[in-house]
Order: sequence, then structure tokens, then C-alpha cells
Amino acid sequence: MYKKLIAIMLTLAVLFSFAGCSAAETEDLTSHTLTSDRSGLFGEIENTESGDSNKTSSVTPLFYKVTDDDGDVLWLLGSIHIGDESFYPLPDYILSAFDGADTLAVEVDVIKYEKDMDIDDVFEPYRLPYGYTAKDYMDEETYEAACDIIGDEIIEYLDFNSYSPALWVQFVEEFAYMEMELDMMMGVDRHLTNRAYDQKKKVVDIEDPDEHMDIYLTFSDELIDFMLKDAIITYERQDEYKKLIEDMMESWKKGDKEGIVGPNVPDTLYAMTEEEKILYEEYNKKIMTDRDKIMIDYIKDALDTEEEVFVCVGAAHVLSNGGIVDTLKADGYKVEQVQ
Repeated sequence: MYKKLIAIMLTLAVLFSFAGCSAAETEDLTSHTLTSDRSGLFGEIENTESGDSNKTSSVTPLFYKVTDDDGDVLWLLGSIHIGDESFYPLPDYILSAFDGADTLAVEVDVIKYEKDMDIDDVFEPYRLPYGYTAKDYMDEETYEAACDIIGDEIIEYLDFNSYSPALWVQFVEEFAYMEMELDMMMGVDRHLTNRAYDQKKKVVDIEDPDEHMDIYLTFSDELIDFMLKDAIITYERQDEYKKLIEDMMESWKKGDKEGIVGPNVPDTLYAMTEEEKILYEEYNKKIMTDRDKIMIDYIKDALDTEEEVFVCVGAAHVLSNGGIVDTLKADGYKVEQVQ
């Protein structure tokens, strides 16, 4: 039971969101050379083999080269934070650029975060004020459904009633993902982070790790209530939800933008009320729009450095309407699809 609990606590990051997408040009990567000197960029680390083999890649994900007015280059890959063996090896046009880059930039280096993480520090921000319990923030039906999923043993062991429903949301979500056997250890960003460690390549966080992990604490009580009920529905209808995710994974492997973006998941599983649609917009602003700006600002700053940077962030951030690709193109950067 508690091995399962540890696995949950190691995967409290947000999975992904769905949004729109845009078109881009195509460039041949055959002339790209691997000349970067990566020595001394990262200290001694434990062996974290990336798992690439000599077999030929069968996937063709969307991948971009970003160039500024000075001719500086940055590479941009939209990740899915879950995966399976069929994702790997990644194609040569991605690995060539990756191996030639000086730095890998990810939303958060989850491998380092997990290594340094203290469980008490993860839980403490979610502790409710003295005298309040999680039941004070949930209706009876929602509370009982969440308890059934998490389990009385864990709730008692962790004194879980003393923690915010924001933490309950994440546990219910993670139990659903685990029941669906969705493997976050095979996610593309984690895979490339392992490869960067193998190469002793510099790895940087685009976002503040603590703010990234605690983003649910910034949500309104009404949004958390909606998200908890949505997570319960996801758990109860996990076969349907898993099919949506598997379709998205196949779209990522084929470079199918429309399939990656897809419809809003709640709208697919059930009809949202007008109030719920407003809450879902709040969610998208916090998870997508606000974080898109952080990633875009990082990319622009990275292009002004001497390093060649490979950016790997969630595919929805890259492809959404008004997301990274759209904004960079609108701001005068050259964004070319590589294949």
C-alpha cells in the first residue's frame, strides 16, 4: 500500500491540458552539426540511463527550430508527461538537435525535485487552519466518494482530513492514473532529462519548482470543488478517460496537432454547466495562459545567451491557440517545423 503512496507523492505535478494549435514551416535538419562542448556543465550524478537503443524510431512528433533576428537558435519540443515504450527511441531529427544543445530546459526537473524532496515539505502547504477539516469544504456525497477512492487506511495514516481538498484532488487524480496504468516515468520530458544526465548536460527549470508543484493552492475553493468532482468522475469512468489519453498519445507520435489538442476532457465525459465552464476557464488560465507567458519569456531570454538551448515543455503549451508557437511567430521570431 505505501509503495503505492510513495509513487503518488512522486508524481504530484500537473499532467497536461487540451487547447488549440497552429501551423508552422518545415526545415531539413540534415545539416545540423554536433559541435557543442558539454564538459563540466553538470556535476557527478547517479546513472540514469535514458533507454535509447539502436532500433529505428517509429514516431514523428512535432518539433520546432526557433531563430531570432541575430540568427540565434533554440529547439522546441512539445512533451507528453506520460508515455510507453512505443515512444522510443525518439527520431534522429530530435536527438541530433538535443545532443548538440548545451542546455535542456524543462518545466521542472522532476528527477532533481524527487531526489531533494522532503515529504513533510510537500504536504505542509496544504495543511488546513487549526479546527478545520476537509469535510468542512466538501458536500457529504463528494467526501464519501473521495474517501472510497483514497481509502480509509491512507486517510487515517496521513491524518488526511487535516489537509486541503486541493491535496485530495491530486490524490484522486493520481489513483485514477495508476488504475489506468498510465506511466509518468515514461514521459518525454523525463526521458530527455535522463538523457541529459547521461551526457552531463546542463538541466534548468523554467518554472519555480515549489510554485509549479503548489499551483493547486492558488485555485479558488469553487474551482477545487469542481476539480475534485471531476477527478472522481475520471476515476469512475476511467476506461473512457484512458481512451482519450491513448488517442492523444497516438496523435503525439504521429505529429497530429488536432489530435494532440483535442476537446476539453470534461465536455467529453459529461456536459458542464455554465458555472462549471467559467471555473474551467479559471483552470485553463492558471494552468495554461499564465504559465505560457513564463515559458515564452524564458525562450526569449535563452535566445539572448551564448548557449544553445533545447526546450521541452508540455505539448499543449507549445501548440495551443495563443500559446508558445503562436506568440513567438507574432512577436517576429522565425518558427520552423523540423522533420
